[in-house]
Amino acid sequence: MKIRDSNAEQAAILTVAREIINEIGVNAPDALESVVADRIALLVNKLVGAERERCVRLCQERSDLWRNTAMASIAGPAGREESRARGNEASYLADLLVSG
Repeated sequence: MKIRDSNAEQAAILTVAREIINEIGVNAPDALESVVADRIALLVNKLVGAERERCVRLCQERSDLWRNTAMASIAGPAGREESRARGNEASYLADLLVSG
């Protein structure tokens, strides 16, 4: 298999592929199980990647929101510090998600 995941994830995906093939009732060679597992892994990785990108965008939007909120500009020092800290935290989470 050409899956870039951990051994446990590879085993889980291969198990699901075998279950699908057995459910269909096809007596398939191991090579077909591997092909099905690769397709499942590709789809899962694509979906997870898309969700990660969505979360990065949300974190970036939240960071911008906190940095541009009225509390950041007109509130006292405590309000400005809170806005700055929350904006930094959202940026940190976005960076963490990008790094994978």
